[in-house]
Amino acid sequence: MTGWAGLLALILIWSAVGYRSWSLLRHPRGTIAWAWWRSLFALAGAVSLFYPPGYNAAYSLLNIPNVAELVGHWLILISGWQAAAVLIFLAYGNEPVVARRMLWRRGMLVLATLAVATYFFIRIPAETNTTKFTTVYADAPFINHYWITYLVAVNILQADIARLFMSYSMKSTREALRIGLRIIALGVLVGSLYWMHWIAFLIFQNSTGETPEWIELWGAVAAVSAVLLVVIGSTIPVWGRHVGLRGPLTTWREFRALNKLTPLWEALTTEIPDIALQESGADTLSYRLYRRRVEILDGILALRPYRDPDAEQRLRAQLGEQSIEADQVDARVEAAMIEHALNARRLGQPAGRPASGATQVSVREDVAWLCTLSREFARLQTRNAEGR
Repeated sequence: MTGWAGLLALILIWSAVGYRSWSLLRHPRGTIAWAWWRSLFALAGAVSLFYPPGYNAAYSLLNIPNVAELVGHWLILISGWQAAAVLIFLAYGNEPVVARRMLWRRGMLVLATLAVATYFFIRIPAETNTTKFTTVYADAPFINHYWITYLVAVNILQADIARLFMSYSMKSTREALRIGLRIIALGVLVGSLYWMHWIAFLIFQNSTGETPEWIELWGAVAAVSAVLLVVIGSTIPVWGRHVGLRGPLTTWREFRALNKLTPLWEALTTEIPDIALQESGADTLSYRLYRRRVEILDGILALRPYRDPDAEQRLRAQLGEQSIEADQVDARVEAAMIEHALNARRLGQPAGRPASGATQVSVREDVAWLCTLSREFARLQTRNAEGR
């Protein structure tokens, strides 16, 4: 990588390494944190070697032409292996035998690739050190063997890493970590586009002997974008939780849930205004959803003296004869009992034998089920209004 793209990638990746190093020195962490640090450090080393000053410095130090090319590719594979280790340790922390086996298999792939790629690299007759190694030696013997060996392994490893990151992000309950993992997975996939650009380069070189300018632009954009996404994603779990970072999908789900709860919430707060909590004026969407859930539960609890257990039993038996799923039956019964209790409260007629024990709402307090209950309540109100 040269020019602005290489310099920007260098600054970004070493900033991430410095930040993670500072974080580890202040708060010593376990195996996972160190594996992630090793992954970033290896990636930073590779980016440094691919930048012209680093590339030439490696040659001056070891007096081996183009050694930076080979070692840089080693570091890319090691970085990917350690990134996979992070997710393996996270997902299989309680199964160390399984974790070690998975890590060993990936390590063997990296080791075998290093050995085979190094053999082909040694066979390439490249006696002049040049930062345009692949361009200058595009027609040299074994150059295609070298690149095919490396590109197959690196793309397999990167696809596996992206899969692991996405898989674990779906299991994580920490919003900032989930967002960070998905951004890293995206960065890994974009990184594959960088390696794909070398495949396109070799195809053009071997077929026409010329390379279009857009190939170089493709590589520069893909490289910088990949590094930028990995750097941002790796730091989000640290600072994201402090600023209350929310993903767009989570925000959309909370917004939809808030709207779905509106019919039931409005009916309860209108009839029982005391359950409405005081608003601060700066409530986040997440907190508003939490408040609405609490207010609905408080409202249903306040209606317990007006719930008729006999009416509930009759309605449940009636719905049980129909081909309706159990959750749907529970929601419809609960919606009907809430409407019945609201009407009884307006008339000042408590139930002769108030309901005792847990209601469906106290058993199923999750927002998703309350949304279903609110939908059934709105449907019941609409049907009753049309029947008047």
